[in-house]
Amino acid sequence: FTGSLASVDAGELNFGLRGFALFVWTHMPNDIDRLLDLPPFAKSPHEESHFAPGGSSTVSALHTLATQTKQQGDDIAGKTFSFKVDLDNVPGVRLTDWCDWRTHLPMAAELSHAAGSDGTGRSRWNSSDLELVEAECHMEIAVMYNQGRITLRADEPRGDPGKKEVEAAVFHLVEAARQDLPDALLALARLASGKEHDEFLPQVVLSSDHQQTCSALLAHAASLGSAVAMGALARLVLDDARPKDAAELQCLALHLEAFAAAEITATEVSIAKVREKIEESEERAREREAAGEEEESDSDDEDEEAPDYEENEHHAMFRQTFGWGSHGWTAASALLRAAELWEGDAGRHGKGAEMGDDDDESSPAAKVVARASELRARAALAKAS
Repeated sequence: FTGSLASVDAGELNFGLRGFALFVWTHMPNDIDRLLDLPPFAKSPHEESHFAPGGSSTVSALHTLATQTKQQGDDIAGKTFSFKVDLDNVPGVRLTDWCDWRTHLPMAAELSHAAGSDGTGRSRWNSSDLELVEAECHMEIAVMYNQGRITLRADEPRGDPGKKEVEAAVFHLVEAARQDLPDALLALARLASGKEHDEFLPQVVLSSDHQQTCSALLAHAASLGSAVAMGALARLVLDDARPKDAAELQCLALHLEAFAAAEITATEVSIAKVREKIEESEERAREREAAGEEEESDSDDEDEEAPDYEENEHHAMFRQTFGWGSHGWTAASALLRAAELWEGDAGRHGKGAEMGDDDDESSPAAKVVARASELRARAALAKAS
C-alpha cells in the first residue's frame, strides 16, 4: 500500500458484509462499470437523488461508518415517531410479486435443516455460496437505516431514521426478499401482517389488508426451508375466520408436517451435539487422569456454544424470526393438527366415486386414513421423546 493506506493494517480493511454493503450503497455507476457491463446495485428513488453520479465513499469514510458500535436507532423499540410510512405508498416498491401462498410448498425437512438448527431457513446459504450476497447487502442496508447507522441527511450522517430513511429501508428489504433471502421474507411478512414489529421499522403501517401478501411471503420462506415460516403460516391461516377449501387445508397440513419434521431433526442434531460434547469432556478427563493432572473446571465460555458462522459474513439481524417464532406449535401438536386436517375437510377433496372404498388400500380414501393414522403415531412418539 502507498499513500493514505500505508499506515492502515490490512486486517482493518476487512469490514465484512457491512463494509461491502456500504460500498455498493454509496457507489454510483461510472465509466469503468459500464465498460465491464456491471449491473447497477438497486437504489431507492431517495438514494438516487442523494448520491452524486460517479461518486463513491472513501475507505476512510466507509471505515468510520462500518465501525460505529452504538447509534441512537439501536434502541428503537418503544420509541415514538412523528411520522408514519404507508407500506402501500413507498416509492419504488411493489408487493404484487407475492399474492398466493398456495403456490409454495414447504421444503423437505432434511433440506431445510441443512443450514443449522435455528429453523429460520438458510438452506440456500453456506460459506461458499455467493448467490445471496447481494440480497444480504440489501438487508444490511435496511438494518442500518433502522438502527440509525446511516441516513440520507448531509448534515447528519447518523441518527434516528426519518421518513426518507424508512422508505429507503423498505425498498432494500423488498429487494432482499425478491432475491429469496429468508430473513427478508420473514421481516417483510411481519410488516405486511399488521402485527407488532417494534424492533424493526416500527414506523411502517398498513392502509389496506395485506393478509394474502403476508401469507404468500411466509409460504415463500417456507419453500426455502424456514421452519419458523412453516409454523407461522399454518397458525396465521388456520386462525383466519375466512373459509378454506380442501386444497388449502391440504397445503396447510403439508406445512405442519414439514415443520414437525424440521423440529424433530433439529432436536436430534442438538442431542447429538450434546452427546459429542460429553464424550469429548470425558475423553479429556481420562487423558488428564492418565497424565496425573488435576481436573480442570469448565469455564462459562466453554458452556456457550460458538455460532456456526462468522458474524461479519451476514447482515446484523441474521437468523432473527421477527416475531414469527411465537406460533405455539411443537412437533407433536403440529402432527396432530395435520392429522385432524387430513381426517376432516382436507381429506375429503374429491370424495365420492373418485375416492373409492375405504377398504381398498390403494384408494385415495384409504391413503388419507393411513396418512392420518401415521401422523398420530408420529405425534405420540414426538410427545414421548
